[in-house]
Amino acid sequence: MKSIKRVKPIICWMLVILWCGVIFSMSASTADESAAQSEGFIRTLASVFSIELDSTIVESVHNVVRKCAHFAEYAVLGVLLSAAVGCHKQNGLSRAAIAFSAGAVYAVTDEIHQLFVPGRAGMLKDVLLDSLGVASGIAVAALIILIIGKFRAKINKN
Repeated sequence: MKSIKRVKPIICWMLVILWCGVIFSMSASTADESAAQSEGFIRTLASVFSIELDSTIVESVHNVVRKCAHFAEYAVLGVLLSAAVGCHKQNGLSRAAIAFSAGAVYAVTDEIHQLFVPGRAGMLKDVLLDSLGVASGIAVAALIILIIGKFRAKINKN
């Protein structure tokens, strides 16, 4: 049992680092590569629902898809950071504060990174959107922890 307690934080932090690598990789895509990925996602989603798209629709939805992707990738980071910080016996509020701070700092570094990628730009509004994603991920993690705690209490009561 002790070995699991020692390995758990390592695994949690490895997942955080791996996910940061995924975010970094996506941010390293040039503007054209990133646009092609977004367009491919839109067209794939449309084909799943048998929706016919023309170029004007793809262009109008493109920015929304990109912003949702920013939000979602950072929400995942928020969940992972919350779990990793929680491995160090932090209570709910300090866990959230540490996880949020780490996620927001990574969002800033990600936007700085994009300043050096052809056709990309570092934008403050993306830092804010990414930080909102981190906060949402932390909230989801807190909700999961709450539900698991109530479930365990109910089991232990019986």
